[in-house]
Amino acid sequence: MAISASIRCTILLLLLTCFVLLTFFRTNSTHQTTTFSFKPVIPSVKQIDLMYASTEPPKPIHDKTPDFSSICNHVDFHWLASDRIYWDGWTSKSMFIRQDSQYTRKNIHINKDEFICVVVMLGPIPAVSSIKAVPHYAPPDAILTTAQSIDNKASIPIILYQHPTETNVYFAPVQFSVEGDWRIETTVQYRSYFWEQPMLHRYLPLQFESINRLTVTAATQDTHKQSRDGQLKENGQLWLKEKTATRFVPSWSLVDIREQNDRLPRVVHAWGDMHLKRNVLTLKKMLARSRLKTDDGCDDAHYFYEDDEVAFLRPLSGRVVGEQPVRLAPNSTLFFGDLTGVRLSDEVARGHRGKVDVFGIARQLPRPDVVLLGVGNEDLATARQDPLLFATSFASFLDFIVTQVYGASLVVVKTTQYVAAGGGSSGWNYGRSLAYANVVRATVAQLAEAGHRVVLWDTHQLGWKENDCGIERGFVSNHDVLEIENNLLFSTII
Repeated sequence: MAISASIRCTILLLLLTCFVLLTFFRTNSTHQTTTFSFKPVIPSVKQIDLMYASTEPPKPIHDKTPDFSSICNHVDFHWLASDRIYWDGWTSKSMFIRQDSQYTRKNIHINKDEFICVVVMLGPIPAVSSIKAVPHYAPPDAILTTAQSIDNKASIPIILYQHPTETNVYFAPVQFSVEGDWRIETTVQYRSYFWEQPMLHRYLPLQFESINRLTVTAATQDTHKQSRDGQLKENGQLWLKEKTATRFVPSWSLVDIREQNDRLPRVVHAWGDMHLKRNVLTLKKMLARSRLKTDDGCDDAHYFYEDDEVAFLRPLSGRVVGEQPVRLAPNSTLFFGDLTGVRLSDEVARGHRGKVDVFGIARQLPRPDVVLLGVGNEDLATARQDPLLFATSFASFLDFIVTQVYGASLVVVKTTQYVAAGGGSSGWNYGRSLAYANVVRATVAQLAEAGHRVVLWDTHQLGWKENDCGIERGFVSNHDVLEIENNLLFSTII
């Protein structure tokens, strides 16, 4: 019996439909070459504007004092601040507190790997000003503090916490894992949130050393324990100056990615600025074991000298992904989207161009296992930008990337750069550096708590005044630190 033309058409249509579905499932089951399964319509500028308008800046986290060991818990900070026998209340000073929580002007002895409480006390604020009841993302006083060995061969950068009631008092528990004599070096860059708008205030740093010294001696038994919780431990990072280089001694055993290259993600999307670019190229060198030492660790022209590296470091026109992806290893490919020069605070005025670019380009690439995001440094360098504006802009940008673009992929967010310098006409100073990093930390924590696959790549905690390459190079990390940052990255995600 002859089959009618309409039946033949129906059969052909069914066969074609089966073929399309089979191709779809095959494509999505091959992880290495899979592109996103559909190309949805990019939200309109009006829709993205509505998302931005509903964005709340993250809640500050700097004022949440961590649950420290009892080394600082029993110090009588009220007595320290109000006493007028040993302190006139005007002169700023720092000190080591005895392990029994008592104040002393004498030198203190502890065993190696033990903790000691460090206290910094500031004089009255230089001016009474009307401070708006708005969120601030770092303490009011920008205080750069370092525990320095007397022989200058070891340093521990210290992150201080403001006392909740004695607001001129800052403190931190610090672990000492190197024997010898130590002092505290302190620089107060700005007071009263003046660091937020540095162009409006004179830079008059105040420097002083601790009133007493600390002697660390060998312990009778090894008490050093490294953190195993996936994060470095604050105030436990040690930098040792050796003959030819500076060596980092972390409080946590970091993964060496050169020994773990078989565990690299197959497909990586990376969106960021020059700082993230340098991380990517350094990672490639680490995996190829082709590192070339330079004199100062900052000479990129002699470090990233290959033709493809030089081309990669140039700003890409239109922030498009380069034609050739970065091959990290035979089984690992990275696609880089250049956001150099992009200020997140300009996104509204520019019609959310950065978000639209990321959305449109990402959907044309293989589906990523991991997404790296490193933005915000252009905002940090803008002296007149209010950190609260950055907080809203960054929260909006990251929420869009995580919820609208990448969904199920793991998004790893790098903090903004650590800056120890102060003054000048730019926004670079320690207070702003800490605030912007805290914005990133708070935003990531907020999204993670909401159940999204986003983790923090906290490179800011590696900060030390001798680790960057100076203002003329945009405070980029030196090559030694880039390797540590990359190992920290994979210690976080592997």
